[in-house]
Amino acid sequence: MQNRDNNCESTEEYIIQKSRKNGFGTFYVLVILIILATIIAVTGVFFNYW
Repeated sequence: MQNRDNNCESTEEYIIQKSRKNGFGTFYVLVILIILATIIAVTGVFFNYW
């Protein structure tokens, strides 16, 4: 898997493209993971696992 090269004309074959959708998708996934980790931590405190 390679990043897109701005100097190369044939960059359509690369998996990771620099686009607004990829940036938003990455941000969205990170936010969801942080929310899930917070929920797990709060649940652990609530049930006195920690």
